[in-house]
Amino acid sequence: MPYKHIGARKADEFNINPNVTEHANEFIIFASDDDKMDIQNSIDYLINNLPNTKVRTFHGYGHFTHRTLMDDKFPELLEACL
Repeated sequence: MPYKHIGARKADEFNINPNVTEHANEFIIFASDDDKMDIQNSIDYLINNLPNTKVRTFHGYGHFTHRTLMDDKFPELLEACL
């Protein structure tokens, strides 16, 4: 399924395999309620187009960078990976 990130350059266009979630035990998207709107729109697109997608939404985590997390630890991500 073709996807173009809203506001992105043509180089960011790519195809998403709609069966990608079948190749993993879980398919989890980490989202923050205060990330940029184009990122939130991309997350909505993935949720609507990839079956069995789980979303973990966090409050105030921004774009999950050191600056927005104010820490170099992300225990929720580590927990999901283990």
